[in-house]
Amino acid sequence: GVGMVVWTLKARFSGEEDQVSVYSSEKGAATAMFEFFSDAYAEYNNQQVEDKFEDWLFQNDIGYFDISSHVVGE
Repeated sequence: GVGMVVWTLKARFSGEEDQVSVYSSEKGAATAMFEFFSDAYAEYNNQQVEDKFEDWLFQNDIGYFDISSHVVGE
């Protein structure tokens, strides 16, 4: 059978449990990640740092996220 691709967002603030959500597109997962870290993302943009957002979150001990695709229903 043909599987369907879903995208998961795993996100957490430092010291907290992972929150996992599932989306039908990578864009959906990315949008949710920016909403999850909205305050941090605003601060990141204000600082105009060259680090990737993911690295900046980790270096500043704010949090962590992972977006990945999975094939389901095969």
